[in-house]
Amino acid sequence: YLANTYDSLGGYAGSGISYSERTTDGWSRPKKIIIRQFYNNSNNLQNFCFSPSRKQLLLSLRRRDTRGKVDLYVCFREKEGIYIPPVNLGYGYSR
Repeated sequence: YLANTYDSLGGYAGSGISYSERTTDGWSRPKKIIIRQFYNNSNNLQNFCFSPSRKQLLLSLRRRDTRGKVDLYVCFREKEGIYIPPVNLGYGYSR
């Protein structure tokens, strides 16, 4: 897993999260992990962590609803492999 997203040549394409897979020739080009309504008002992605099943993603971000310098957010993976918009854990969340 990699911080940021990358274009088809492997160059920087913006903030977010990407992944690369090991192949017989080395590593694949990074592929973007889609998170609906993702943005981060910080210059870079602070921290992120997947649950073992990869159904939940925890992120440390600065967004419009952030109360401190950065807050913890959770995203849940939908059936299509796309993650829902980040939900601020400081507000409480019931699913």
